[in-house]
Amino acid sequence: MIKKFLTNRMVVEAVSYSLATGINRGLVLLALPFLGKRLTIEEFGLWSLTQIIVSLGAPVVSLNGAAGILREGIGNPPLGFSVFRYFNKVTALISMLAIIIVSLVKVDWLFYAILLVVIEGFASMISIWYRSRDQHQLYFSVVFSKLSALVFAILIVGEPADLTGILFYQTFFGALFLLPFFIHVYFFEKIQRINFDRKAVLIFCAALIPHGLSQWIMSSSDRIIIKSFLGDSELGQYSVTYTLALCLMLLNSGLGMSVGVDVVKNYKLWTTTNRRSRGIVLYSVAFTLVSIALVAFVVQFKPHLTFLNGLRMESLTLLPWILNGMYFMGIYLFYINYLNYLRESVLLSSITIGAAIVNVLITLSLIQSWGIHGAAVSAFISYLALMAASMIFSIKKAELAKESYMRDVAVVVVTATIIYVAVLWILPG
Repeated sequence: MIKKFLTNRMVVEAVSYSLATGINRGLVLLALPFLGKRLTIEEFGLWSLTQIIVSLGAPVVSLNGAAGILREGIGNPPLGFSVFRYFNKVTALISMLAIIIVSLVKVDWLFYAILLVVIEGFASMISIWYRSRDQHQLYFSVVFSKLSALVFAILIVGEPADLTGILFYQTFFGALFLLPFFIHVYFFEKIQRINFDRKAVLIFCAALIPHGLSQWIMSSSDRIIIKSFLGDSELGQYSVTYTLALCLMLLNSGLGMSVGVDVVKNYKLWTTTNRRSRGIVLYSVAFTLVSIALVAFVVQFKPHLTFLNGLRMESLTLLPWILNGMYFMGIYLFYINYLNYLRESVLLSSITIGAAIVNVLITLSLIQSWGIHGAAVSAFISYLALMAASMIFSIKKAELAKESYMRDVAVVVVTATIIYVAVLWILPG
C-alpha cells in the first residue's frame, strides 16, 4: 500500500514540484542575508520592491501566455508549440514598448525591474512548455537558472555593493542562463507548427490576469493593512507567524502543479470516477499531519530558535485560522481546474476577484477590534469563500455528481475541525 502510494505518478509529481518550490524560495531567502549585508536599508527595500514588480508584471507583459501553453500543449505538442511561439512574439512586442517607456523615466532600479519582468515573462512560458511535455528536469533547470542568476550577481558584485550593480548582474545572468533553453526549443525540438484560434486562446489567457493579481491581493494585502492600522510591531508578529505556516503552501504548490495537468489529461476520469475524492482524502491526511508536526516543532523548539525570540507565544494562536485557510486553498485547487479545463477564465477570475474583495473588506473591519487575529480570521473566511465558490460553479459547469461533492464537504469539515482542535491543544495555555 505504502509502495503503491509512493510510486503513484500524481503523488510523485506533487512531491517533486513541492520540493522545487521549496528550493526556489529557500535559495532566495538564503540570499537575502547576503543582500542585507551588502546593501543599505533603503536599497534593500527597493530591491525587495523589484521582486514584487517581477511577480506582478511577468503575467502582464506575457498576457499570461503560460496558461495558454499549458492548457493547449498537454497531449498536443504541435498546438502547444504554436501557442508558445505566438506568445513569445506578443511578449517581445509588449516588452519593447515597456522598456522604451520606462527608459524615459531614467530611474535605474525601475529600468532593471522591467528587464527582470521581461526575463521572468519568457522564463515562465518556457518552463511551462517543458512542464506541458512532462520534461521535469528541464523545468527544474529553468527554475534554477533564475536563482543562479541572483547568486552569481551577489558573488560578482561582492561587498560593499550597490543596488544598480546587483540588478545589472541579476538581469545579465538571468538572460544569459535562459538563452540555451530557447535555443533548445527552437532548434532541437523539431516540432511542426499548426494553425489555431488565436483570439480564443488570447482571450482565455488575458482574462486570467486579474485572477493572478487577485491571488496576490489575498495573500499580501493583509500585511499592508496591518502596517497601516496597527504598526510595525504587530506586522512583525503576524508576518513571522504567517511565514511559519507557509511550509504548508509548498504542499499546495505541488498540488496545484500536478492536479491541473492531470485534470486536462484525464478529464473524463475526474468527472466520472472518485479520483478527485480520493485525492482530497490523501491531501487532507497529509495536510493535517504536517500542520500538527509544524506546530509541535515550533512549540517545542521555540526557545532554541533565535529568529523566533521576538515572537509572542499568543501570536501562535493565529495558526489554526491561517492553516485552515491554506487548507481551503488546497481544496479549491482540486475544483478550480475543472473551470480551467472548460476555458471558463472569466468565471475563474471573477471568483478570485470576489474573494479578494471579501478579504480586504473583512480585514479592514476585524482588525479594528481583534487586531492581527482579525486578519487571520479574515484569511480563513476569504479562503473558505474561495473554496465554496469553486465547488459550486465547478459542480454546475462540469456536472459533477452531488454525492461525491457531499463526501468532499464532509471530509473538509472533519479535517478543518481536527486541525483547529489539535493545534489549539498543542499550544501552551
